[in-house]
Amino acid sequence: MRITNSLQYTSLQTNIETSLGELNTVQRQISTGKKLTDFSDDPSGASQSLALRSALADNSQYQRDADSAKSYLSAADGALLSVSTVVQSARQIAVQGANSSQSPDSLKALSSQVDGIIQQVTQLANTDLHGTYLFGGTQTKTPPSTPLRITRATPSRSRQASGRATPSRPVRSGVLSSARPSPPSSR
Repeated sequence: MRITNSLQYTSLQTNIETSLGELNTVQRQISTGKKLTDFSDDPSGASQSLALRSALADNSQYQRDADSAKSYLSAADGALLSVSTVVQSARQIAVQGANSSQSPDSLKALSSQVDGIIQQVTQLANTDLHGTYLFGGTQTKTPPSTPLRITRATPSRSRQASGRATPSRPVRSGVLSSARPSPPSSR
């Protein structure tokens, strides 16, 4: 078989075109920083790349969720610790108020302290984190607790004498009082 100049030129041209295509591919990989620019370059490699990207995105979301849960739990723990401290104070006030030697003025002062504690617990129940109420259950956009409106009943002379509440003067339960009710008299 005779090798002609035409055959040599055709072979040389084919080799140059193949080399230019490979050079173009390498330059594209270098400029983009990616080995795979099209799925057709390497279908199995592209599939693995997509699976890894998905796993990385999932891990990033898991990390954000864990950070959010950590801050939520930290805020809830702090609020509950504060409630525990405030309830301990209320317990101490209740013990002081149970002492029968307390004067009416000191009982009134203890009652005011309890009112302040109730307001503190209400504020702690309404603790929010980034606009979400921690103790709101499923309704995290509305405050879970509203401030209590505390009303005091002033004991009348007849109540003090009989030891019973009259319908016109209801007594709020939970109010510390030094008057002990006497049993109803039988007539």
